Amino acid sequence: MRGAVLRLVLVSWLLGLPTLAYAVNCNEIWTQAIRPNSPVPGGISFPAANPNFPQPLTNTDYYYDQPGSYQIQNSTTRTTSGPTSRLFINGDLTIGANTQLNSAGPPENLIIVVSGSLAIQNNVQINGFIYAAGAISIGNDTVISGGVTAGGAIAAPGALVQFEQNALIRLNGGTFCALGLGCGVDSFSDAALSDNWVTATSSGNFTPQIVNGRLRMTQAVTNQATSVTYQRLYPARDNLVIVEFDYLAYGGNGADGMAVVLSDAAITPQPGAFGGPLGYGFKPGIPGFAGGWLGFGLDEFGNFSNEGGSTNVGRRRQAVAVRGSGSGTSGYRYLRGTCNNGTVNPNGNCLSPAVDGNQNNPHRYRIVVDSRSGSSTLVSVERNTGSGFTTLIAPFDAQSQTGQAPVPENFFLSLTGSTGGSTNIHELDNVSICALRSLPVGQQIDHFEFDYSSTPLTCKAESFTVRACANPACSELVTTPVTATLAPATLANGGWVGGNVISFSGGSTQVTLQNRTASSVTVGVTSSLPATRPLSQTLCRRGNSTLTAQNCNVPFAASGFIFDVPDDIAGRPRSNITLSAVKQDDVSQQCIPEFANVSRNISFWSSYINPGPSGRPVSLPVQVNLNDVGLSQAQATTIPLNFNAQGRATISVNYPDAGQMELNARYVGSAATNDAGLIMTGSDRFIRRPAGLCVRTTATCNAADASCPAFAVAGDPFPLTITAHSWGNGNLNYCENPITPNFERTAIPLQLQLLAPAAGALGSQGVAQYNHSRNSQAQTVVQQSVSESGVFRFGTSAFSYLGMAEQVPQAWSNSTGRFVPARFRLSELELLRTPTCNVNDNLYMRQNLALSYRLTALNRQGNVTTNYHSGFVRATPVLGAASLSPAQNLADRLHFQANAGSWAAGSAFYTTASLAGESQLWLNRQSNGQPDGPYENTVLALQVLDGENPQLAAIENPDFNVLIPGCTGAQCNSRRLATYTLRYGRLALDNAFGPEFDALPLVLRAEYWQQGRFITNPFDQCSVVESGRLSWVSGDFNLAASGGSTVLANGISSPLALLLAAPGQAGSARYRYQAPPWLTYDWAQSGSFNQHPQNEVIFGRYRGNPRQIFWRER
Repeated sequence: MRGAVLRLVLVSWLLGLPTLAYAVNCNEIWTQAIRPNSPVPGGISFPAANPNFPQPLTNTDYYYDQPGSYQIQNSTTRTTSGPTSRLFINGDLTIGANTQLNSAGPPENLIIVVSGSLAIQNNVQINGFIYAAGAISIGNDTVISGGVTAGGAIAAPGALVQFEQNALIRLNGGTFCALGLGCGVDSFSDAALSDNWVTATSSGNFTPQIVNGRLRMTQAVTNQATSVTYQRLYPARDNLVIVEFDYLAYGGNGADGMAVVLSDAAITPQPGAFGGPLGYGFKPGIPGFAGGWLGFGLDEFGNFSNEGGSTNVGRRRQAVAVRGSGSGTSGYRYLRGTCNNGTVNPNGNCLSPAVDGNQNNPHRYRIVVDSRSGSSTLVSVERNTGSGFTTLIAPFDAQSQTGQAPVPENFFLSLTGSTGGSTNIHELDNVSICALRSLPVGQQIDHFEFDYSSTPLTCKAESFTVRACANPACSELVTTPVTATLAPATLANGGWVGGNVISFSGGSTQVTLQNRTASSVTVGVTSSLPATRPLSQTLCRRGNSTLTAQNCNVPFAASGFIFDVPDDIAGRPRSNITLSAVKQDDVSQQCIPEFANVSRNISFWSSYINPGPSGRPVSLPVQVNLNDVGLSQAQATTIPLNFNAQGRATISVNYPDAGQMELNARYVGSAATNDAGLIMTGSDRFIRRPAGLCVRTTATCNAADASCPAFAVAGDPFPLTITAHSWGNGNLNYCENPITPNFERTAIPLQLQLLAPAAGALGSQGVAQYNHSRNSQAQTVVQQSVSESGVFRFGTSAFSYLGMAEQVPQAWSNSTGRFVPARFRLSELELLRTPTCNVNDNLYMRQNLALSYRLTALNRQGNVTTNYHSGFVRATPVLGAASLSPAQNLADRLHFQANAGSWAAGSAFYTTASLAGESQLWLNRQSNGQPDGPYENTVLALQVLDGENPQLAAIENPDFNVLIPGCTGAQCNSRRLATYTLRYGRLALDNAFGPEFDALPLVLRAEYWQQGRFITNPFDQCSVVESGRLSWVSGDFNLAASGGSTVLANGISSPLALLLAAPGQAGSARYRYQAPPWLTYDWAQSGSFNQHPQNEVIFGRYRGNPRQIFWRER
């Protein structure tokens, strides 16, 4: 088309990666949509530099990475050797006139990417796809077959640009945004298949598996049929699905092949017949692929075209063919095949090279299913044997084919492998499944299970228990809503009561099937919502037999026994149970008496259903009419029964344990009773639940209040023992009744009740539910915990058991002792000296400390136990002190009186301040007052005694012990509050003299005891000096003092801190300074260490004083 402006969007090639990785989302290469004049996005991933342009071009990346302007000279010719050669230019590019690039090759063989602008001159021929971030100009008489797109304008007034959409999907290493394909890729490099694949075997004993880095579908062994399904849904309308894979068939004598299957995802995929049908079509008595809509057969022996469908064209060896939709043993019609649908060379090999014999040269297949038009589904098959892809089956519309089923909502994609009388190894590699749209499978049902009685009768609808299993062992059920379509869909003389489509929740349900003909009926599930895992099989159990697919073939008998044992409590007998001997009436087909007004010896035995054949801790007999009956038919117990005119007898039944049992009855006629040859059987399942559970703790306290002893730490595990018990003649104290060892139940809810304190916080349990397992003691021990403090009791909520309408009732333990805190957290700590001083660690003996802090009770996990208050509080804080140098416990020196506010919500505030505001904390001098010390590194620490015996809780993060100052780990029991140098101190007032007409400065000196004498304390920067504390003792005059209030500096007062007024005359006097309690001393040597310092002052002309030699500080 001349003069056209084409605007396609180039997308997603993974540069330099293998072919299979080509499909990537658009925004991984181009970070925004391409529009007119848009730049090359910054996120583009260019390949490694490779500035070459050889002849011929190979399928690799050529990248001119240096920015600049490049030119392909006039009349240049470049051919390609296959898909795809990629040329990248970092800059502008001019393609000279008369140039031919891939002119004889298909468009998928060449991609050109230019980061700038592109100029294509006259008379150029290019087969390929071109992208430029800037503008593109195309000269006259230029022909481009492929596609052109640009960020800027495209000018092509005299050129012909032909868009080759079909070539897009054949690009190796890239595709276009118009497709937007997302892919699942598997090169089978792992040791085992990933969870993306589900495998199945329908014939033989080989399961598809990875062998030497390939997916092996069959061995070279006769009559194998296998399948794998990819766990992804593909919408069947408005979609494009492209499947590529390497295929290898070798090692045998040429049979049979494999198939690629698209099936209705609403129907659980199940493989078809083995041999010629390749696991897709059918054989007599063997249904075709369940839900199959299209089957692509890679056929070696040739019978895929010859059998397996309602229309066939005869054997076509070494061929590829497509079959249509089918169900059971109808449909699966032959639609298309190679060699002009098999009309060419019908007696020899259709394809060359052949489908098999390619162990060392795998053939790559591409299957395209294009439903984007909405009204058609175009299907094609291509193959690459080494020289590029060639078309094997040209596109055709599968929807329009005769007999084709309506298009389903979604497809599953499966692969099937098959051998027959002849064999080959069949393998796949490098599988790529790409689609415009695909969906996750979501939740899946692993499989369904059916349980039914041992003796289904034609005159009575048979009851089935249906389970939707969430895992292969069916230990978990799909409890969300389930809808299932049951097989058979119809039955000539009966059918599913209420229809074959059922809906249920909770994981299981009951259904009934009527079959009025003495024959076998195969039951199962053909489809479900949520979907059933592909290739899964329905499993069935007849009576107490094992679960197998074969047991889903259900036999119905014309006569037998009917009885109904009610569900009840373990150990509680049920009497007056009617047992009827019946047969089918020839006319009404209803149940009528088989015999009447006779006595017959009936054999009874029981079978375990739940628990099953294994895993029982004990096996206890069922009682019929007070007789223990055997546990198998071989051990059956014969009991005479009297049948009335209606063919009915009554029995009583008891079973002492929990579980589901089946009671079986059998009668064999004899000549003595004129019914030789008559065999009648019957069975019924019933459930016995525990009467209740017994919940015990290791200790109890009937008072259920704060007086109870400590039981456990809040948050710590403790054993909670739960035992299942039977009826015990109606005793409601279940703990005294016999046990039920076979009781088992998962997810039993546990509950908690707070008994004290009243209106306290309930807290939370560590274990919200538990699993009760079978054991000979019928006992499970739960490691329970409680987050709160207080007194509790523990229990189980009411719960259902095996579907019984009547629940096992709730149960409670007795009240426990107290749950107590695990530790106490210290916070809001404030510790100040009086007077306040933060200059150094100097602390005098007897110096006041102001301490306040908060204690909070915590559980083991560090959460507040808010119920720790009032009568539940036992904690006492204890201060300790110890010196590290010399090492000495100074606890006996501590004077400590703490005032605590009341505990509330697990917390209390402590302070050493008295009601008058004075601190009540200090470290005393020796009891005799004599000086000692100093004590370096004196640690003040806080310990919390919880008041329990033994102690269960302590202060959080302890780091000290007054008895073990260098403690580590568990040795530590206290928290450091502060570290001081503790000194014995005194305050001295120096003697002074001066002129009578001048004010006289007095000096105060702080001293401490060091090595047997007092020395000035240079560490005292805080002791207060107040002139008001100076008072006259005796002498010639009482002078006023001035100086205000200051503090010592390096232990000595300022000369201006204490000034005596000038007396104006000569004389002397004595003065006293009132020191704080921690700086008093025994100045008079009287044994009292509470004396204040004194001095003597002299005013007047200095003459010397004969008494001066006797001056001393006092």
